[in-house]
Amino acid sequence: MNDWTPAERVERLHAFLRECTGDASVQVRDLRRMTGGASRQVWRLDASLDAEESSLELVLRIDPAPRAAPGLERVAAGLKGEFRLLETLHRHGLLVPRTYWFCDDSAVLGAPFYLMQRVEGETLPRRILRSAELAKARAALPQQLGRALAEVHALDPGAAGLVGLPGPAPGQSALDFQLAQIRAGIDQALSPVPTLELAYRWLERHRPGEQTPTLVHGDYRLGNVVVGPDGLRSILDWELAHLGDPQEDLAWMCTKTWRFGERDRPVGGVGQREPFYRAYEEVSGRPLERGPLGYWELLALAKVAVVWIFQVRSYLAGTRPSVEHAAIGRRMAETELDLLELLREY
Repeated sequence: MNDWTPAERVERLHAFLRECTGDASVQVRDLRRMTGGASRQVWRLDASLDAEESSLELVLRIDPAPRAAPGLERVAAGLKGEFRLLETLHRHGLLVPRTYWFCDDSAVLGAPFYLMQRVEGETLPRRILRSAELAKARAALPQQLGRALAEVHALDPGAAGLVGLPGPAPGQSALDFQLAQIRAGIDQALSPVPTLELAYRWLERHRPGEQTPTLVHGDYRLGNVVVGPDGLRSILDWELAHLGDPQEDLAWMCTKTWRFGERDRPVGGVGQREPFYRAYEEVSGRPLERGPLGYWELLALAKVAVVWIFQVRSYLAGTRPSVEHAAIGRRMAETELDLLELLREY
């Protein structure tokens, strides 16, 4: 949030909240940066509202680079789109934080931002996978993740009023929409990526049948969920939500990249596929064909490689000058090896 002192940041938030609530006695306390947030800054704070004799535990999400990273212009919903989507999902009873206020005036904090409910729990994958306090949660997570995802996919985007979501162009299939992103990544890479080109050609030749497009989270994995001792508490980070094939989310959760070293536990590093799939089927009422999900896992790995390409490009273009984006390119070789191993299985 620019180079303001902590006191200046708090005073700016004071002024914003006073205007939003009409409460001149609003107080902001304990404002501090949270870990995580590769593309957005995430801050925690408490706000007391004397008029309501209540205190709100909040998270502030601020976008230091409102313009989408190169190559992601058509697939990122943007901060305002993310805020509106969360409003709708919360209204329909899905497992997301409640939203409060959105501000698109960069003069307030230096960039657009919004405030939402802070859900207590753990978000860092390494801690979720290793904390003794979360052992029971890990056992329950595959089923909980499957059920929660089925509820997301069950929401009718049209009936829910979800307008303006990124998605396939008229006449373009959900799969073509995904393959086009991979093709764009290959074409925009700073050097040739023959493994990704090989994977792309395999994906083009082995297209499976598609399912009816639904709301897709786009980045459903550990790191984007809140976990407590009781298990799954909330789903976060909806900035890549779009209309697409629901198999995208199912496969993304099982991608090797998002197992965080627990390679023998494909569902986010916490469990096996079958409990995850069966819980999804129970809630959705639809049987899953296991065969095509392997295709979507390979596609997901190819998309991970594209994410690395776009993040490096966004750093070099100056749109997101973070050390994390600069360093992320080192993971490309790891993802290429995962692609080759998966291609060998097929």
